[in-house]
Formats: sequence, C-alpha cells, structure tokens
Amino acid sequence: MFRTMYHLLLLLTFLVPGACQPGYADIGIVSNGSSSYVIVLPDDPTQNETKAAKVLQDYLKRLSGANLNIVAEKNYRQQSGIFIGATEHTGDFNATKLKAEGFFIATDDKNLYIKGGSGKGVLYGVYTLLENYFGCRKYAADPVVVPVSKTLRLPQRLMDKQEPDFVFREVLYPSSFNDEFLEWNKLHRFEDLWGLWAHSYFKMIPPKTYFSSHPEYFALVGGKRQATQLCLSNDDVFNLAVAYLRKAMAARPDAMYWSISQEDNAGFCQCDKCRKANQEEGGWQGPVIRFVNRIAAQFPDKQFATLAYVYTSHPPKKTKPAPNVYIMVSTINASRHEPLSSSPSAAEFRQDLAGWKALTDKIFIWDYTTEFSNFLAPFPDYDNLQPNIQYLKAQNVKGIFSQGSADTYSDMATYNCYLLAKLLWTPSLDEKKLTNDFLNGYYGKAGPYIGQYMDALSNNVRRTNARLGIYDNPINNYKNYLSSDAMDQYKSILDKAESAVGNDSVLVKRVQTAALSVEYTSLQQSRFYGTEKKGYMVAMGRSYAVDPKFPARVNKFIQRSKAAGVKELSEGGANPDDYQRQWLGLLPVNGRTASLYMRM
Repeated sequence: MFRTMYHLLLLLTFLVPGACQPGYADIGIVSNGSSSYVIVLPDDPTQNETKAAKVLQDYLKRLSGANLNIVAEKNYRQQSGIFIGATEHTGDFNATKLKAEGFFIATDDKNLYIKGGSGKGVLYGVYTLLENYFGCRKYAADPVVVPVSKTLRLPQRLMDKQEPDFVFREVLYPSSFNDEFLEWNKLHRFEDLWGLWAHSYFKMIPPKTYFSSHPEYFALVGGKRQATQLCLSNDDVFNLAVAYLRKAMAARPDAMYWSISQEDNAGFCQCDKCRKANQEEGGWQGPVIRFVNRIAAQFPDKQFATLAYVYTSHPPKKTKPAPNVYIMVSTINASRHEPLSSSPSAAEFRQDLAGWKALTDKIFIWDYTTEFSNFLAPFPDYDNLQPNIQYLKAQNVKGIFSQGSADTYSDMATYNCYLLAKLLWTPSLDEKKLTNDFLNGYYGKAGPYIGQYMDALSNNVRRTNARLGIYDNPINNYKNYLSSDAMDQYKSILDKAESAVGNDSVLVKRVQTAALSVEYTSLQQSRFYGTEKKGYMVAMGRSYAVDPKFPARVNKFIQRSKAAGVKELSEGGANPDDYQRQWLGLLPVNGRTASLYMRM
C-alpha cells in the first residue's frame, strides 16, 4: 500500500486517543466534550460521502459526547470544518490523485479533510481516522470498541494517503457477514462486486431446464451425456450463455466481475471438439479459456474471470486470456503448515502461477485458511497468513479470495478474519503488534493466554513436523501436535484464560468459544481411544461402559457451539444437533450402553 506521511506520526502503532507528536501543533476537533467544528459535504454528495459524514458524526458523539452538525458546502461559513469528499475546499489537495478505493486524511492549520477515490474510499478514510487516530476498533461482528475521550486532537500538516495493493479483497468468515465489519476493515463481498460468482456454468444453463430436452449442451463423459459440466464447443451453449449474461448485466450494471467457471467436479466434456481443444492446449483448461475469451469478446467493456482449479490449473499452451479476463488460481493442493513461497506441496501452484503470469497480468488467487472437513479442529496456520499475502503481493497478484468457514464458526475464526482483513489492505503491517492488539482488545485479560495457546499450537506443529491439510482429521494428529500431552497443555492454558476474565460474561463466552476447538478434538479422539486412556469408555468391573461424565460433557459442547454460531461442523456436514444425535448412539439409553463405535 502506498503511504505518504508528512509527520513523524507512525500511523500503525495504534495511537491512544488525543495523542500528538512533539514539535508540531495540534488541532482540537473536540475539547472538553464540545466542538466548534462542522462536518462539510459537497453540495451534491455521493451516497458514500453522505454515509461517511453520518458515520463520523455518530462516532464523534460516541467518543466525546460532542454533536457536530453536517452542512452542505454552500451553507458553510468559514468556521472550523471537517471536509468530507470532493468539496471545493479540498482543492489544495487535489494534486493528490487517488486510485480506486484509495483515500487521504489531511489537515492544515485548522481544518480536517477526508477524500476518497472511487468506490468506498471516503468511508474507508473515516473508519481509518476513527481507528488509527481516535482508538476505536471493530474486531468482529460485535459492537465497536469506542474509548471515551472528551478531547480529540490531530496533528497539523498531516497527510495520510492510502491505496489498496489488491483490487479484490474477500475473507469468508462469520465476521465478514457483518456490513460494518466489511466497510471498517476495507473488505469486499461477492454480492457487491460480482454479477456471477465461481462454479457458474449451471447458473447460466441449468440442467433442470435443459438436460432432458438438450443433453448435447452438457458434457460427454464415457460416451454418455451427463450433467457434470457444459459442452463448451457447442454453439448453442455459447449463445445461451451470452443471452443469460446480457440479461443479467442489464439487471446488475454496477457489477464489476462476471465469473465463467467450471462446476466443482471432474466430468469435463470428451466430445471430439472439446477433446481437440484439450489436446492443443495441454489440458481441460483449453476448452475453458477459449470459451471464456469468446464470451469476453461479446462484452469488451466488462471484466470476466475463470478458475484455474484442479483439472484447469495449468496454463494453456496456445491461447492467452483476453485482456478483460482474470484468471483465479487456486491453492487447493498446498498444505498449510509451511508458506506458499517455499512449501514443497505448493511447488505445482508456484509453477502454475508463473505460467499464468507469463500470459496475463490479471491474476486473482483463491486461497484456503481453515480445515473444511472439521471446522472446529485446531488449524494453526497463523504464522503463514502474512507471509502468504506478502508472497502473493510480490507476485503482482491483483486480488485474493481467502476462503474460511463462511457463516459458521471455525477454529479462531474471529482472529483469522480480522488479521486477514488488515493484511489484505496493508501486507507490511507489524503482525505481532496487530495480533497483540486484537488479543488484548477482544479477549481482555485472557488475551495473553489465548496468545500462549496459539503459540503452543504453532510450536507443536513445527516440533513434531505435523502436516496441516484443509481436509484432514484431528484424530490423525494424535501422535503429533494434537497428542494427549499437547491437548493437556492447551486445556491448561485455556482454563487460565477463562479464570483471568472472572465473571465478565462477554469475555467468558469469547474464551469458551476459542476453547471449542480443543473440546471438539478431545471428543473426536475419545471415540478413537475407546477403552484406552482419554477414551469415552471406562472399566466397570469386567466390562466397559460409557464414562458417566460424557453425557453432560457432550451437551455442554453442543450448547456452547450453538452459542458461538457453529452451524455445521464440516463443509456441507452435520450441524450441532446432528452431532449430538450421533453421540446419542454411543451414550447410555435407559440404563443400557450402545455400541462402541459409530459411523461418523
């Protein structure tokens, strides 16, 4: 991110409210709970400028108690002003050109100016002022942390200009479903930017509508037409896709991107024409890129994207993507215990990325930061999140989609979402300062213990040479970072974390939510251990029975999972109620014990 600072103020050290730097005068936006300032909007403000002014007015009142009026520039009478957006008074700063979504925060001897580029830049500027200069924080979907201060000051001659390194920034965790979290932390969402998102073939040409009457529109697999993918060499398929897009674009003229991408399976068309394109281009990416280019030519003023994913991951041998086509390269085969830049498991990804870069500079990345087969399993990839983003920036990638657990809670989901959001805007941030600020701000006195827990996980992964895969199982790690001794270590730290917050119900719940990952792993492993130590069965005379503590333990886990927002325990898998029913097959019923093992 480009940044210019005409001040010794270090923006990213999380200043306390009212702080200033020696040697420079300050301007007092609020003094002793009152303000002589007004918020000034252009005479014909944009929607984002109007919203930015209202957000600033609201939070200044929450911070200090001062209620600043919002006025149109034509009604401004030369009093001290906070100028929002493209006002005439911002003219002295107009030489500072801004990229899309960029912004600047500037002061002169008396006034404050916040101006944005296109999109939500001006909103991002207001939220940055509130966070980096007045100490507010939006850590999650929870309410904003607002430190009350009757005096709010800024340095004179301030120029803080920020512009994004990535034109597309999406992180998919529960927090990112909160509108204010998105805007505060400068993230995007599918619905705002994309007219059509990935795995989109059947959105354009649904099998329910066409397969029975026109099977030739769909893939020829093993000599038989199947509704797995489209037949991309069929002209009728092309014409239907163009017609669909024309209509969709008329309904969504503001959409920036349109994804023309394969379904999430391997059944590509093997008809003679598709097979020929495959052979000429070196893989199934051949028919895909030719089809997408053909569509892109019909809409030269629109931006398209397609996936380089599994069977289409390699770059084609002959055909370059059209100038208005982005390639979204997937990292799905890379393990997560090592950074993408050096992990042997990411070697093929690095090779594919280099190949696509030789053909186009329009590259997006689809990355993965959770364990999809067990959302609650501890997944300590924390130390690689920043190196991966910095590596992708160095590769001149234009955008990143970081897929987490969507709207269901997963291991350290709140932290992951917050950290990734900050790094996607500013990859060079001090990750340790950012992490400590989050842990102490979100968990209070438990913050240092949550940090110890995360460090213990990461250290044990390294010490035991454990692998982190996005489709692993915590049972498989019982000899390395999720061993019996390691689990005891984590539980001990988390117990201290809960004790540290006393009777604060909000913080207790947050700590208990973080601890769900250890309890889930313990429950899963207990079924593997069976009658052994840490198993769910205990000796009763000459036989074994379910440990009497387990029914209450499972019930507590289920209740806390629901309270934490756990909707499913794996991608498309069981919800907490389903999980409890699975356990009912093992727990005593009417004094009798069910079978030892059950199907997962």
